[in-house]
Amino acid sequence: MRKKPDCLQNEQPPEIKPKTDRITQVREYQLITPLFGGGVEPNTYDPVSVVRATAIRGHLRFWWRACRGGGYKSLEDLKRAEDAIWGAAARTAQDGRQTGGQSPVWVAVTCENRGAVFTVRFKGNEPSEEVGNPKSPYSYVAFPLNESKGTVQEGVKFSLTITFLQAQAREVEAALWAWETFGGIGARTRRGFGALQLKCVTQNGQDVPLDLPPAVEHEVDKWLKKKLEHYVVAEAFPAMVPHLVRTPNMIIKPSSNALDVWAKLIKSLKNFRQVRRDGDNNASSYGHSVWPEPNMLRKRYRQQARGPFDNRVINAAPRGAFGLPIIFHMPHDSKIDTDNISLQLDEKRDRFASPLILKPLACQGGKAVGLALILEGTTVPEQLYLKGAPEGQANVTRTVTPEEARKIPPLNGNSDVLQAFLNFLKERN
Repeated sequence: MRKKPDCLQNEQPPEIKPKTDRITQVREYQLITPLFGGGVEPNTYDPVSVVRATAIRGHLRFWWRACRGGGYKSLEDLKRAEDAIWGAAARTAQDGRQTGGQSPVWVAVTCENRGAVFTVRFKGNEPSEEVGNPKSPYSYVAFPLNESKGTVQEGVKFSLTITFLQAQAREVEAALWAWETFGGIGARTRRGFGALQLKCVTQNGQDVPLDLPPAVEHEVDKWLKKKLEHYVVAEAFPAMVPHLVRTPNMIIKPSSNALDVWAKLIKSLKNFRQVRRDGDNNASSYGHSVWPEPNMLRKRYRQQARGPFDNRVINAAPRGAFGLPIIFHMPHDSKIDTDNISLQLDEKRDRFASPLILKPLACQGGKAVGLALILEGTTVPEQLYLKGAPEGQANVTRTVTPEEARKIPPLNGNSDVLQAFLNFLKERN
């Protein structure tokens, strides 16, 4: 063996020190409501990539904007700040500056449990995978499963490893907290699917105490407002940027079980949106809708108004406030082609995400409370479009006057439909 030069005889390898400007967290999660979709194909479960890092990065971008997007003068300024944290395709701006590039935030996912098919009991005592079945307590928010005959997964567990710059800690942690609190994974998270429970956190190898509220209404309210005060920028947000505020418009429903309170929230939404009355104006699941949309459609098709409100003239679609599209089902109106008519944003775009978040919120001890919250900056436009309507009859407003709202029982005189729903929810046990 060759002898080392004298200058290297006592040399030791250099010590490798961790970068002190970076933080690495490992966050472990369990779903407290079933996973809807989550795969590459929309609304489709992927048994290989149950939870995808790219999807989580997208969620974190959204919730970063919702918390930290205030104070920017324009969408362009906001986009530059967002790209500096979360990355974007590299490009050259008109002034010659290089923009975009790789994100300094690194995200990886490990699936600990792929879950099992979620079942419900509604046919005697036999469990069923048909979560979208009209008899299911979750059917009102799982209706897309009726056509696809799809299933949802329960018991999914995964860990998220995320590395970010120390200087960006508050930005990233704001996005993580908001995503865990108000979001989830998969599809239909604003209706409660894929809700998260944070199980444990380590930071640079050290355990971090969990900060979850007790499942008590006033304690959750206090905890939420404290966190919002810490993470949400108080200045004005650019127009049409969905965001949180420090004093949100929300309702908290006490409970102990995530699935139970979720089912109650869904039932309340259905009871508010689908209330019906018979010819004697009594509540009846087989009666006519008390909302104006059916008779608004009949008028446009030059058909006779029906039901206990046949003399009421309200040419509007107020339930559009809950999000779009709305598919109308009027099987007894044979001259109205409701198979091909829907309420949507405009002639070319059908979708507008609901401003209403309805979900269970994980609390201490494996318990949960129900949460209903209205996102700011994302109001459904007033003027909407009826796809498939007769010629010249496609434009429709979703707004009603206070006088008209007094004639719509669920609104009880409140022309703000979402606020009327929160009032309705608050009054229910």
